[in-house]
Amino acid sequence: MLEPIQDEFRKAIYPVDERSGGTWLLTSSKGFSLNLLNGGHERHDRREPYRHSRGLIPLMFAEAGSLDAFLDLFDPHGIEPFTLVVVEHSPLRVMQLVWTGEQLDVVERPAHEPSIWSSSTLYDERMRDQRTAWFASFVEEPAEGAPLEILRRFHREGGVGKAPPGERIRMKRAGGPETVCLAGVERGADAWRLVFHDLVRERERCMRMIS
Repeated sequence: MLEPIQDEFRKAIYPVDERSGGTWLLTSSKGFSLNLLNGGHERHDRREPYRHSRGLIPLMFAEAGSLDAFLDLFDPHGIEPFTLVVVEHSPLRVMQLVWTGEQLDVVERPAHEPSIWSSSTLYDERMRDQRTAWFASFVEEPAEGAPLEILRRFHREGGVGKAPPGERIRMKRAGGPETVCLAGVERGADAWRLVFHDLVRERERCMRMIS
């Protein structure tokens, strides 16, 4: 895992996955932000080899420059199932692209309703429902501070005292996967920032981009 970089070619900032060279979170001055999750609607059986890492998908989207251009060019066949959340900045629109391994579902989500996504490869249906319920309760509670900081607090503390470490928002499983960083995007009228908190090294970096 590498800290965020500013990619002049793609007009984007994003953290880098060391293994694939891809990313799971990207925001672009072309007017969109992306979040990639492993898995589609449900957990799947792996069928290797795959054409390339799913982490390259946000970079391919940034090169295309828009949702329509990406969908015209993109062929998901031979890629492991994924979910790509696309947030178009102005006007605000939220799209969900889910590749099941057989079909690509493109669904528009309510743009002004808080939403949470959970990877189907890490969480079964019960845990995904549990996380959704925690988030719904969280957004109803009064809170002070900037929206991004409030959301980061949820990602640090969600589920604490309510579930074992392997099921909390900041997840840690014995001998298995764990949350190693927190990253978020906050957009203003003509500028936005990506905040990256490395939980392993306990250091934080903030990068800004001007539209």
